[in-house]
Amino acid sequence: AKELAVFLGVSQRVIGITVLALGTSLPELVTAIVASFKRETDLAIGNLLGSNIFNVLSILGITSIIKEIEVNEVILGVDMLWMLGITLLILPMMLARKKLAWFDGVILLVVYVYYTYTVIS
Repeated sequence: AKELAVFLGVSQRVIGITVLALGTSLPELVTAIVASFKRETDLAIGNLLGSNIFNVLSILGITSIIKEIEVNEVILGVDMLWMLGITLLILPMMLARKKLAWFDGVILLVVYVYYTYTVIS
């Protein structure tokens, strides 16, 4: 990842938030798509939420036990705020109707594209 960042002339943060995030999230995406087609939406949402909770708490917990993690100010000031904002966007969407419809999906994808654009630029 570091070599790719140097080759592309971007920061490691950009590679982590785009390429690595996409690569590590593909299994969750495939699982969610298959579960959705089978109308097993609890499995799709449970997989997504469980994976994110595990990633944030367990992976950060384990890696910080092994070695202290320095958190970049941009991650604190930008990415963590985006994560909080996205959570605050999704929560009312789910609570209001107890479902996410196609237009909610479009909104979420547009927000992701915009976030990615802001990270890269």
